Amino acid sequence: TVPVSKIMAFGGDYNHVESIYGHSVMAREVIAKVLIEKVKGGYFTEEEAIDVAGKLLRENALEIFKLKGRSRDLSTLPSLSTAGFTHDLWEMMKSGSGLIRDWMVIGPFPIGTADLLDDVPPPGFEKIYPPEKEIEFDGIYEGQSGEVRWQKARAGDSGILDFKSIFPGGRAIVYAYAEVISPDKRKMKFTFGSDDGAKVWINGKLVYNEHAWRALGWDADIIEADLIKGTNSILVKVEDKWLGWEMMMRMLDMNNEIEIVNIQQ
Repeated sequence: TVPVSKIMAFGGDYNHVESIYGHSVMAREVIAKVLIEKVKGGYFTEEEAIDVAGKLLRENALEIFKLKGRSRDLSTLPSLSTAGFTHDLWEMMKSGSGLIRDWMVIGPFPIGTADLLDDVPPPGFEKIYPPEKEIEFDGIYEGQSGEVRWQKARAGDSGILDFKSIFPGGRAIVYAYAEVISPDKRKMKFTFGSDDGAKVWINGKLVYNEHAWRALGWDADIIEADLIKGTNSILVKVEDKWLGWEMMMRMLDMNNEIEIVNIQQ
């Protein structure tokens, strides 16, 4: 069993305890080397360096995750209590607002050969499949294992759309489509997360393009796009190598002025 003190500070997409322990050890070594240099250079005293290490590797996690009777009210942090982007995102995350839950999805399409250790996108990630050419909900196309067509899907309360619950098997490409109605022309920020990499088009313009073998990070990336007055289209392409296959997207619409369309086929 790995002690709590060894695993609480750093984590990731781990499926076995050895990686948790290993990355914790590496983090401690890197932080120690940096702090030693800071002490040697006179930036920190030894006591200050020890205090910083304790906060990074133990105290902060104890307070944030309310362990061993510790607690910290995050809302008192200046960045969360002062008006601005971070404050707005924090408030929306707490309330669950802004999440786009109603989608049309289609797939799976072939991903082609994909090397987990290769940074080069697989062929299917770059190939232009029919949804990138047209959005026709009555269309029937050739997919990975036969004909595919559009179908409705709804994300859960978390906002996460789980493709493997719709398309068992994975190791493929899928598309998700949504529409939102804006009362005027404006710039809009979206948060986005996906497992694995993804492309995002808003009103036909590619605004996000990231190939990666990764776990979903909730609200991990920020996308800024121009909305027009009226109906705006959102098309997402998500690749899958193995394990999870999902995505989430949120509009940072603090005043709830943007309407999410429940598309009817």
